[in-house]
Amino acid sequence: MKFRSLSFRTRIMIPVLALLVGTMLAYIFGHSDGSKPRSSRPTDEGIASLRAAAERGDCSAAFKLAKANLYVTLNIDEAKRYFRIASACSPPNANAIAGLITVLRKPEEDAEVDMLVRTLKKIDPQYGAEAEREVELRRLERKR
Repeated sequence: MKFRSLSFRTRIMIPVLALLVGTMLAYIFGHSDGSKPRSSRPTDEGIASLRAAAERGDCSAAFKLAKANLYVTLNIDEAKRYFRIASACSPPNANAIAGLITVLRKPEEDAEVDMLVRTLKKIDPQYGAEAEREVELRRLERKR
């Protein structure tokens, strides 16, 4: 059977499958020295160095820690702490400001949220308007 006589779909699928099998084999046998593949999980030393960098004002480190605390460890207080550091950087990071708006939920934090929404609207008017709508909905739910 000649390759050209196969349907178009089959001619596409054969190289794709070959590439997939080759990638799997390379991954399985790629560590022939007996070492384990590197884990994507952060080490304690890596987290400690990120914390130290964030405390020194490293905006990128603070933003990474804020996201990790919000989405991985679910530690909202730590997320607030690091989002505050990241959102205070210059130039302002719209995503860090939006993250801080997300974690500030208490009525006593409303003044700070309003200020952050105004700042976000200056950076990105559309993103700021979306955040403002979300904050309004949150406050309406709070009143129920």
